[in-house]
Amino acid sequence: MMRQSQNFRAIPAIRIGLTLIELLVVLVVLTILATVAIRATDGVFLQSRYDASVRTLRQIDLAIVGDREIRQSDGAAIATGFLSDIGRLPVSIASPVPGQNLRELWDQSLWTEFLFQAYVPDPTGGIPHPDISIVCGWRGPYITFGFGQAGVLDGWGRPFEFRVPQTSGFDLAIASLGADGLSDADNPNSVDPYSFDLVREYRSGTDVAVYVSQQIEGGSAQPLDGVRVFVFVPRPPTQSNPTGGVVAIETTERVGNAWVFRDVPPGRRVFRAYRNFPPQADPQPQYITRSALVSFSAVPDVELVFPRVPENNGPNGNGDD
Repeated sequence: MMRQSQNFRAIPAIRIGLTLIELLVVLVVLTILATVAIRATDGVFLQSRYDASVRTLRQIDLAIVGDREIRQSDGAAIATGFLSDIGRLPVSIASPVPGQNLRELWDQSLWTEFLFQAYVPDPTGGIPHPDISIVCGWRGPYITFGFGQAGVLDGWGRPFEFRVPQTSGFDLAIASLGADGLSDADNPNSVDPYSFDLVREYRSGTDVAVYVSQQIEGGSAQPLDGVRVFVFVPRPPTQSNPTGGVVAIETTERVGNAWVFRDVPPGRRVFRAYRNFPPQADPQPQYITRSALVSFSAVPDVELVFPRVPENNGPNGNGDD
């Protein structure tokens, strides 16, 4: 027995676990890795919020003025959207629900009296305009929502802001305030690109020059004076007139041979020149009418040409001397 006991060797103890220093080293490494990961993903999150704001602002733009990239065969833009149908830019609607300040773009209950259809223009001075009807009115929703959405918010979950535009000649700006929630004017020293404002600016209309002439012998035309010129545009509802419709706007501004209309809202508009007003019952036409597309792609010119008056008729084509 004694010999057997002398053959045993001491078995070293096996250490289980980590020392305090080793734990601290592991924690430091994990902290560094977590910090690097957070910083890497933070930029991804900011970019995704920025991209979401850009996409939503693009949807608002399409709702208000339509797709600016869609063109006619002659290259002119096709005017569609809220501004074309209603005749004005949207206004901010007060609401306790965030993102509902743009509610005019999707809430049909605001437009029950002015839905898309043909409207006869208001009489001018009590005199109606014969044979004119204009198709206009709300035909939204111009913006549609995904499941669970109740308003239009930017990528940071804030409503878009209505503001006065900085560019001369524009009437409305709609902006996202960026990551910091402050306008560039309130935070002028910011260098964070994700905190810069995202802004779209809009004009309520464009100027249109109307040339009125009369055909003469040889097929040419000469400018015609002594006429009254009108454009017929949507008349959006107001508190005093909640039904909306179409209004006849007359211009007296002349630039050379052109009658000039200011701020005509884009869309399919009707122009008319009267040689006598109010219109008279007469076999010879007393007015010339033309439908023209008004867009922001170029300043449009509209020509209204009266037919040649037979020599045995008077200046109004009605047989007067």
